[in-house]
Amino acid sequence: MFFRMLTYYGNRLVRRLPGHKFDYLLANPPFGVEWKPQADVVEREHEEQGFKGRFGAGLPRINDGSLLFIMHMISKMKPEGSRLAIVFNGSPLFTGAHAIIQCIYSTGFVLTPSTE
Repeated sequence: MFFRMLTYYGNRLVRRLPGHKFDYLLANPPFGVEWKPQADVVEREHEEQGFKGRFGAGLPRINDGSLLFIMHMISKMKPEGSRLAIVFNGSPLFTGAHAIIQCIYSTGFVLTPSTE
């Protein structure tokens, strides 16, 4: 099995990499980092593109950019399937972002382990 690993530097909230889709995505998003410097770009995309863009599910608190990175990564998944892993240092359920988490779950992107 051959894997080609690509590393892109820069802020992915601003530099989108249009047209790129990936088989595997792995991230340790910046927890507790404000996305205020990118707010103009992110809010404009959310308002103008809705669910056709990356942030249709909603915008988290300005001091928690990790959910923006999750939505960005979901947008980079291939339609026929990709693998996505995110390392959290806590649960995003406690950040007040219930609407975003609910939208991600309802679209079928999240699979949880079986309890059987």
